Amino acid sequence: MEQEAFAADFAARRSKRLRKAWGSYAPRQPIASDLHDCSRYQVMRVVAWPVRAMPDDEGLEVIEEGNVTEAAVLRQLADEGWEVVEQQAPFEVRQPLEPGGAKKRILTGKIDGKLRIDGGKLVPFDVKGTSEWVFEALETEEDVRNHSVWTRKWFRQMQAYMLGHGIDESLLIVSHRGHRRVIVLHLDYEVGEEILALATWAAGLIERAEADGIDEKTVDAWLTEQGGERAAYHRSMVDCRRCPFFQRACHPPDRADVTAKVRPELEALVARMLDAKPHASDYDKARKLLKAEIEGTPTVVAGRFVIEGQWKSKNMKAKPAVPAGPSAPYWSFEVEVGKA
Repeated sequence: MEQEAFAADFAARRSKRLRKAWGSYAPRQPIASDLHDCSRYQVMRVVAWPVRAMPDDEGLEVIEEGNVTEAAVLRQLADEGWEVVEQQAPFEVRQPLEPGGAKKRILTGKIDGKLRIDGGKLVPFDVKGTSEWVFEALETEEDVRNHSVWTRKWFRQMQAYMLGHGIDESLLIVSHRGHRRVIVLHLDYEVGEEILALATWAAGLIERAEADGIDEKTVDAWLTEQGGERAAYHRSMVDCRRCPFFQRACHPPDRADVTAKVRPELEALVARMLDAKPHASDYDKARKLLKAEIEGTPTVVAGRFVIEGQWKSKNMKAKPAVPAGPSAPYWSFEVEVGKA
């Protein structure tokens, strides 16, 4: 067979399957797993759904890999003796859209299931497949809360579930290429109340937009007029450009504080940096662990390696409220391959 022709057909069939499998479900309310940093997005996601940008093939592959990972981890948990109940459990949150009004569904979602632990306690959990970079970065609850726009979505999803069910703990299971880590998340009432306020605001506007006949062509100006302070455009143009509604339904104005230069010659350097990123992360983490083990010992022999270290300090220049002089001592070391 001819390599290029077969490879092209192979890729085309995969792309066709991925695109066919991509969901076309139009949401009616905000979705717990997609509570974005941008409040405006929650309304766009429903009203402007028909014009959203489809992920490229790489993005569709990531979505599919996440689904495959979730199914694999669920099987592994059962094989490891965990009792998994209520798999793919849907949930909803109901609140009145205005004081004294009837409760309406303002938020929907699902989690992957619950684990029965400690002799009977049911703890909700969700599984997320991640890249190597994200997996290495997530070790604590604070990491999930702060790492990126994506992990903050995961955190909000679990907060919404816990708040809606009166549960104070849940589990986030992150996975990458067979490696797995579990992080305990705790109910944060302040975050939960913000989620309720956001979802109530968005659901109310979505209902009004439908009554007013607002669609993807008119929602941008209408939302600016009707949405109040929450409807402000997102502060990050980087996030705006990633949004599936950017310049399709949502048209943030040019910002005087944002400048951009086109530098195609930097593409190779950026690619080189990203290729090195996971290795640099591994190096920094291993060096930190090693330092904790050897700090204060001038010479350590570790198999074929010899580690020489000493206390050092830097001469610091004077700064406001900080006098000039030596810094606090820190332990510096070098590693060499010992002689046989």
